[in-house]
Amino acid sequence: LGFSRQIVFAFMPLFHQPAVKILGHPISEPVTSLTSLLVAVVSVHAWVKLRQMEGESVRHRWHRFFFLMMGLGMLVSGLFGHAFLHLFSHAYKLPGWLFCMLSITAFEQAAIENLRGIMRDERIRRFLQSF
Repeated sequence: LGFSRQIVFAFMPLFHQPAVKILGHPISEPVTSLTSLLVAVVSVHAWVKLRQMEGESVRHRWHRFFFLMMGLGMLVSGLFGHAFLHLFSHAYKLPGWLFCMLSITAFEQAAIENLRGIMRDERIRRFLQSF
């Protein structure tokens, strides 16, 4: 345990993100914050595009829910969990994590719906059940 701890602490200065000031306001973890906000924008854009598509299926609804929850989660975590972390406690990271957990659940449900037609084939079902 001691050796691995030394390795982690040896590389920590390489991963430190100094805060930057924009209009006099410090932004903590700027690279992580920007990445989270970009993922949020892309996710909300995908959610809007999926809402505009024709047809309504269970799989379609799960995909929409995935992108909505991912967008909300990344927006909340980018702002409260990273950019303005110096103003809030670490407990404010929890809502972003919860939204992202819901998005993962929705993605899994969409995958199950995608496989529903494939699972009707007995050979494929036996193959997958062998794991």
